[in-house]
Amino acid sequence: MPKMVTRFATGVTFAALLTIPWASTMAQPPFPPIPGRSPEVRGPTTTGNCPLIEPLKARLAITATQKSAWDDYAGALNSNLKSLQGVRETILPMRGKTLIEKFNAHVTATENRLKALNDLTPTLTALYAVLNVDQKKKADDFLLRMSCVM
Repeated sequence: MPKMVTRFATGVTFAALLTIPWASTMAQPPFPPIPGRSPEVRGPTTTGNCPLIEPLKARLAITATQKSAWDDYAGALNSNLKSLQGVRETILPMRGKTLIEKFNAHVTATENRLKALNDLTPTLTALYAVLNVDQKKKADDFLLRMSCVM
């Protein structure tokens, strides 16, 4: 009898040790929070626009003379956001498909993202050129990680 109890206790302990990592993984949110991003800002607004445009503008203290470059960049950010949403729309339907279909969907999504990032480059470059030294330092520190780019 004691041998049976020992085996049972060993089995229960082993099963518990196997499920602990799974349980803690399942309790975590699906994606880590983005550094510097407000937790209440989770994604696009109902209008499909980047919700971070106005906070970014305020943080950079965009002036009236910089408004045109900022508006061009903000418009490009919104287009970029649509590209990010397109990645999701391309990849998610691939569940249950073959490896080749999934791979081709990833290639298509990656090509579309690269095009969107290339389209964003001129407006980002133009905006950066009109920023003063302090604004450039702020932009260097947070602009990409706090925008709807990645």
